[in-house]
Amino acid sequence: MINLHKHGGNMTLKMVPLDTAVIVNVKKIQEKTACGIELPSSMTVKEQLAQTKGTVAAIGDMAFEELRNLNKLVPEAGDIVYFKKYSGICWYDEEDDKEYKIINDQDIYSFESAEKQKEEEQKEFLEPNESEEEREIFVI
Repeated sequence: MINLHKHGGNMTLKMVPLDTAVIVNVKKIQEKTACGIELPSSMTVKEQLAQTKGTVAAIGDMAFEELRNLNKLVPEAGDIVYFKKYSGICWYDEEDDKEYKIINDQDIYSFESAEKQKEEEQKEFLEPNESEEEREIFVI
């Protein structure tokens, strides 16, 4: 088990990423439409596998090692990452009712820094948004 204490969160994962693996929390796919129509399970499974965005929950010890050696920015727990479609293994944690993907660090294309997101949220809260600024996205 791994305890994660980042960005005010406190959660425990049963899985620990090895080597270059990254555990990403992905949005749970709805099994019903807003009107209450149940979607076929084959459709929700395909949609789950096709997800390409999630929040980093844990990172293996060897993940992004090449980038770290070059002193490049790398994703950390809490950052939003964009990764290859259909990459990784889907995993559902019944205790915290969340869905995860275990993916290879090479499948991650870019990320949004959680610190940058936090600053933007505070700025929007304190000042009215006069001009829309795009989030800073780092390409790996």
